[in-house]
Amino acid sequence: MAIRFTLGFEESWFTINGASALHMVCAAAEPADGNNIYSFDVTLRSTNGLYSQSWSDVLLPDGQTSVSVPFVPPLEWANDFSQTLGDIAHEDACGQFVATMTAHYTMHAGTVTYSNDYTGYAASLSATVAADILPSVGELTAEEAGGRVPAEWGVWVQNQSAVRITAPHAAGRYGASIVAYRFGTGGAQAENTADLPLTAAGTVTIPVTVEDSRGRIATQDLLLEVQPYAPPALTEIRSRRCTEEGVQEENGTCFSAGYTLSVSTLEGKNPVTVQCAWKKVTDSAYGTPLALEKAGQVIPAELEPGASYDVRYTVSDAFYTIAYQDYVSSTVYLLHFRKGGTGIAVGKAAEADDLFDVGLPARFRREAVAGAGLQVVGSLLLGDTDVSAALQEISTVTAAAMTLDADHMPAATENQVIKCGRLVLARLRGALQNGGEPPYEGESYPVARLPEGCFSASWPALAVACQNGKPCRAEVSPEGIVSVTPAADGQQDTEITILGIV
Repeated sequence: MAIRFTLGFEESWFTINGASALHMVCAAAEPADGNNIYSFDVTLRSTNGLYSQSWSDVLLPDGQTSVSVPFVPPLEWANDFSQTLGDIAHEDACGQFVATMTAHYTMHAGTVTYSNDYTGYAASLSATVAADILPSVGELTAEEAGGRVPAEWGVWVQNQSAVRITAPHAAGRYGASIVAYRFGTGGAQAENTADLPLTAAGTVTIPVTVEDSRGRIATQDLLLEVQPYAPPALTEIRSRRCTEEGVQEENGTCFSAGYTLSVSTLEGKNPVTVQCAWKKVTDSAYGTPLALEKAGQVIPAELEPGASYDVRYTVSDAFYTIAYQDYVSSTVYLLHFRKGGTGIAVGKAAEADDLFDVGLPARFRREAVAGAGLQVVGSLLLGDTDVSAALQEISTVTAAAMTLDADHMPAATENQVIKCGRLVLARLRGALQNGGEPPYEGESYPVARLPEGCFSASWPALAVACQNGKPCRAEVSPEGIVSVTPAADGQQDTEITILGIV
């Protein structure tokens, strides 16, 4: 008779939940009977030996070759099941049960009794922890992180506040540790805090998720009431000459400051001021600004009848100061010559020498030269900006081609760069290659370079690409290098479109 023993588990996989039993199986090669007696000493340990349970002299019943030893692991044993094993069959395996056995064999043959012990038997069983044993996020804290909203306001403000969210009380259960945090739509991070801008108004929900060392996750929402906000604005600005009583008068020495104000008061915490300053159009500096109390306020500006004035309005709140420009005309004349000077004006007073000044809407009906209704020789100003050079540049269109990368796109079926003013549009199409190997998914490959003057380090170009008809990633570096990142392995037909400003 061969004396052989084995130790194993009935289960191929086990989940610790504090209620289910696992079964160790002790077996002999031959069944027990009155003359052949088998018993076993068994010890079960958790992953790192933190917990253990032992059984002594487990008797193999007569006529049987094996006996099962059941055991319900207490839930606290999960404290020693918190590591990732990388089990191929069970991805969420986070520990092992390890069993060891000593077998005792006694044989009665007539008056002879034979006894011996056999050791060295062991078996292991991969295990995880019940899915309902999740980590906890705990109480979250939120504080102003942007610095633009005064703390004493006690409110969150759209597009002005940034919230610093911290999860200081996040914890794993039964031995698991927290390994990652996610705040809002951000990716996983090791830190338990993050700063997020508040771009939406109303009740804003920010989910905070923690992941433990077993890969289990828990989520808790942070709710914030965010006040809607838009920068202050003045519209329908109307600066009109008037009398001291506010009656509109072409020769008035005062002017009325008319406007419509829109502002986000933030429950009265965001005060707004409107100021007005004025100067003759021929002067270089404005006078001291005057704070306005209401729209339509009469300004005792002591305007001269023969002078025109620039008027500057400034609206300010806690976050922005925005300026607007308006104009108060001189006394209206059909045609006026500057006294003692060389200036001529239509629809207003002549205020400067060597200037033809028009204060009425103008329409030019006769052709100055063939094919043109108006010819400008010299500078064309809009406000203080000379737009003649910009118009000439916009009217000029040039075409070129990209320089191909010999290793990754030695030839192209389409390669064109069109520049119109500061706008650049480019198209490239060809087979993406990788020397003697196929291109690999996720690797970035340079395929071409834009010509000089067709890219800008200050204004990154927008690039979109498709490979075999499927979208993939493309980008243009500040040096004008065009790269593509395949979405799949293998040589592919690649089509790239680029739009940029230089």
